[in-house]
Amino acid sequence: MGCPSIRSHLQTAKKDRALKLTGRDYKSLIAKVEETKATIAKVREADPHKATIMEDELKWEKTLKRAAGGKVKDNLEMLKKALAKKNKLKERKKEKWENREKKSDGEKQTANENRNPRQY
Repeated sequence: MGCPSIRSHLQTAKKDRALKLTGRDYKSLIAKVEETKATIAKVREADPHKATIMEDELKWEKTLKRAAGGKVKDNLEMLKKALAKKNKLKERKKEKWENREKKSDGEKQTANENRNPRQY
């Protein structure tokens, strides 16, 4: 009577996860956007009216999320650019870390060479 069914709750949770276009996992965001576009294109071939309805629903959902203060990351070009930037930053950090390790190894080596050997 007062409790919604578990099935409807799971369906809405699944729908929310599928439409979630936020976060920093750019690979999955790009995949979701491309999948959505492909789905709409596939539906458009079968039934153009249904495709326009789907697009309108998506636009409204995105608009409501933005109005609530959330960010909707659905621009494919910007997502690809952000992914490239993230990968570039990762490479730079990796190089810096390798240089730091080489430098510390070199300092340890010179310190060991300069240290007087104990004579017993």
